[in-house]
This record gives sequence, C-alpha cells and structure tokens, in this order.
Amino acid sequence: MFRSLVIAALVLFSTIRTVAATSGYIVVDIGPCPRIADDVSPALNDNDSVSYWITDGNSTRAAVWQAGKTVDLGAPKGFRSSIASDINDHGDVAGWAVTTDNPVDSSATKHAFRRHAAGKPIDIGTLGGPDSQAFAIDNAGDIVGTSIDKSGNLHAFVYTHGRIHDLGTLPGGSFSTANAIANTNLIVGQADDSTQHEHAVIWENGKIRDLGILPGGTRSRAIGLNDRGDIVGFSEVEHADVHAFGYLDGKMIDLGTLGDEPSRADAIDDHDDVVGSSGVREYVRHAFLWNDGKMTDLNILIPAASGWHLDEAYAINAHGHILCTGTRPGSDRHLLLLLPK
Repeated sequence: MFRSLVIAALVLFSTIRTVAATSGYIVVDIGPCPRIADDVSPALNDNDSVSYWITDGNSTRAAVWQAGKTVDLGAPKGFRSSIASDINDHGDVAGWAVTTDNPVDSSATKHAFRRHAAGKPIDIGTLGGPDSQAFAIDNAGDIVGTSIDKSGNLHAFVYTHGRIHDLGTLPGGSFSTANAIANTNLIVGQADDSTQHEHAVIWENGKIRDLGILPGGTRSRAIGLNDRGDIVGFSEVEHADVHAFGYLDGKMIDLGTLGDEPSRADAIDDHDDVVGSSGVREYVRHAFLWNDGKMTDLNILIPAASGWHLDEAYAINAHGHILCTGTRPGSDRHLLLLLPK
C-alpha cells in the first residue's frame, strides 16, 4: 500500500514545479545509504530515479531506486564492489567497480563502468593506467570522470562513442578530474595550475578554462552545472574557510553559509536553484536550498513531526524535487526524496 502511494505521489509531483521555499516538502524515504566518502554522491534524474549504493554488511554494490523499488546492479566481471554515481533520464547509469569489498580501497583496482537501462554494468577502461572512476553521465550517454594515464597522472576523461578521451589539464598542471557534464556537452571539475593549487575548471569544445576562486582563497572545485552553463561548487575564502559558490552569468559569487563553515554547493537546476550543505555550528551541518540570493535550511521546510535531520542535499531535478540524506534518532543514514507540497 505504501509503495503504491509513493508511486502515485511521484507521478503527480513530476508534472508540477512548486516554489519550494514558500510551500515546503513532503519526505519520501528511499532507504539506508551508508556514508562512503564526502566526494561520493547519489544522483537523481528528471524521472525521479535515483542512483546510489547498497550494502549487505560485506560488499557495497551500485543500485538504482525507481518507482519505489531498488534494483541491485552488481558489478562487472572480476570486480567485487561498485558505486553508482549518476543516472541520466533514460535510466543509463555511470559509476565505478572495485576489485575488493571496499569501494574506496586505495590499494584496489577501480574501473569506470556504464550500464544501459535494464542491462549489466560494462567496464569502459582507463586512460592507460590501472584506475578510472566515472562521476557523471548525460542524456546522450557520454560519461566523465577521472583516470590514471600511462604516465601515472590523474586526468579528467570523457567517454563518448565507445572510446575514452583525455581532457587534459591547465597549463603547467598535472592533475584534473571531471565531476559533471551537461546535456550541452559542457564539462566541469577541477585541475591544478602551475602552483599545484586546484581550481574549478570548465571544458568547452575540448578546451579547458580556469574559473578562478573566491576572494581570499587559493583552491576551488566545480561539482555541478545546469544546461544553461551555470556552475556550482566550493572555494576557499579568507582564513582558509570554505564557502559554496555559484558561477552565474560569467561571475563566481559566494553563496554564504547557514551560520558556520564549511558550505558546499552540489547541484543547480535550470532555474538557478542550488542545493548543498552547510555548517550550522561546529560539527553539525544541514542541507540547504539557495534561490533568489538567499540560503534556506531545508530542515525548516519539512514537517517537524517527520523527525528527519537533513544533513546534505545532493541533487535537484527539473521538477524541483531534491535528493537528500538524513537521519532520525536511533536510525542509520537514509536517502530521502523531497517533493514540493
């Protein structure tokens, strides 16, 4: 009965976009989502399908949640664990698989994979070195991520038309990674410069461009973008603090915090609504929604009686639905879908 209600709600809300900051949200519990690392994120497409990972206590495996059901994607042959990092609107999934039970084992071999909807994960290889990881996939099926090349350097890649291509680095740099790709073929991530400081970058028509940093900082990272070319991420500011940024209309702006450091922006939709997380006090962070120049704590936009504490918002789709993680007293970390009322 509950699953039927969830499916009905998703169908209804997928046809409506509501101004979330004034109306609030209902919360759909997708299920447990163990924390892997701060740079390992679940994803949401415009059909409310979610790519993430599940565990049986031994190994971790890529998974997709769709219409109230979770599907275990397994891993390519020869690999024991996997992570699903992104899903496009056709249900194609990108991620990576690992030869051990630990999906972030630095001593294990990691390979990026692509999985067509209803198919099996397929190893897409590397740039010539031992490892690769896929972080994003667009609606054309092009995939971006990072891979070790033949020289042992970590470089951003794009996988398109069945081949993996090196996206290169900034002049004087040796490192890059691609974190997101838009349906317009724009790609964002980070790369080091000649001083070995990492800067947010964009690749456009195969050319890399440094997006810079917020005033007072030395490092930045681009995490997400929309199809209009607006970009979000985080940057150092003065005193080595870290703030979420939006790169809007060709300019990087500080999105601020919910009261404490750090903050980071994970995703932006085509309406320039931004989601991410921010400190509210020492060792406590909350999920936020930023729009019209204001950062709002998503915890005040869900029913207080739900008992959920939202700590991170990872994605926002075309309907204004937001993918978060949260906890309740005595519970593990869960993946939650916020639907505007």
